[in-house]
Amino acid sequence: MARPRQRDHFQEFPFWLIDVKPSLSYPMFVLGGPTMGFSGMTAPEIVLEFEEIKQLNSMWTRRTYSGGAASPITLQRGVSFGDDSFYTWVRDAQRGFNVPNKNLLAVHNSNIGLVGDTGQIGGVLSPVGEILRVPGRVWMLWNCLPSRYKAGGDFDATSGAVSIMELEFTPDAVEEFSLDLALLGLGAAGAVSL
Repeated sequence: MARPRQRDHFQEFPFWLIDVKPSLSYPMFVLGGPTMGFSGMTAPEIVLEFEEIKQLNSMWTRRTYSGGAASPITLQRGVSFGDDSFYTWVRDAQRGFNVPNKNLLAVHNSNIGLVGDTGQIGGVLSPVGEILRVPGRVWMLWNCLPSRYKAGGDFDATSGAVSIMELEFTPDAVEEFSLDLALLGLGAAGAVSL
C-alpha cells in the first residue's frame, strides 16, 4: 500500500527565511529582501532550564521548570558584490540606529511541489518549482538580535572555494507551527490530495 506524500521525510535544503518586521528606513528588509536566500542556516533550538528541589521529607530530588532560552542561529551565504546586508544589521544594532530587533519567519518546505515533486519542469530545476513548494514546518523567531558577524571565509591565496559570510543572531523566543493537515483538524477525510 502506498503511503501518503505528506508523511515523507523532509530534506534539508528547501528553506526560506522571511523578514516579517521591515524597517521604516532604507533598507526596508534587514537581510536583503522579504525572502532571503541562504546556503545554510542552523535549525532553531530551544533549551529548557529547571531548578532542582530537595524536600526534607523525600529522598528524591524533584525538578521544576524555571524557564527556557533560544539558542543562537547562524546564517551562511556566499559573498557577492554589493551585498552588505549582514554588516548593515550588525552596524545599525551596534550604533543604536533604527530598531535592531527583528521578527523572522523560518519556513521549512516539504518535498511536495505544485509543479513537480522535485521542483522540476521537464527534468530541469525551476525557480518556479521552488517558489511553489508546500511549507511543512514554520518557526516564528521573535526579537532577533545579531550577536556575531564574519565577513567571509579566511583569506587563502591558493584556494578557489567560494567565500561564505556568516551572521549569528539570537531570538528571544521561538514558536514552532506544524502545518500537518491531521494536526490542523482536517484529518484523513478532509485532507487535500497532494
